[in-house]
Amino acid sequence: MNKSLAFCLAVLLLAVPQLSSQTGQSPKACVAVISDPLPGSPVEERGPVSGTAKVPSGGHLWILAHKKLLSGAWWPQANGEVPVDAKGTFELEVAYGIPDDKGDFEVAAVIVSDATSKSLDHWVDTAPARQYLPTRFPPTIEGCVPVKVTVVRR
Repeated sequence: MNKSLAFCLAVLLLAVPQLSSQTGQSPKACVAVISDPLPGSPVEERGPVSGTAKVPSGGHLWILAHKKLLSGAWWPQANGEVPVDAKGTFELEVAYGIPDDKGDFEVAAVIVSDATSKSLDHWVDTAPARQYLPTRFPPTIEGCVPVKVTVVRR
């Protein structure tokens, strides 16, 4: 590693704790990772999705999926919030469209607030009566970056 890069890294590492102590806030411990399927993997009509997550207090993990061409239309998966076990892992089954769908699909892991989780719960509760019309991509907790993986249904 060259000296200027090492210096920049050292400055960043020293600055982060000072920034959080100056604002009186600690950085959120918030992360989600989809480890399976891998990007570009072929998938069937339904299939397992697994990964790890660290969800802050008051946060909720949701997995959504959609055909990539339908950019604004998303379908919550697993019939609700996805549980994260004591080891920080999750696993669920995802539906990749309807039987005739083919092409690129995205799976997203999002960590949302209580209010957004309740709104998504309402979508789950009312979806059958509304013929499973999609929802928009939900807002996430600040600092909790959504993770998306693109897979291919053939």
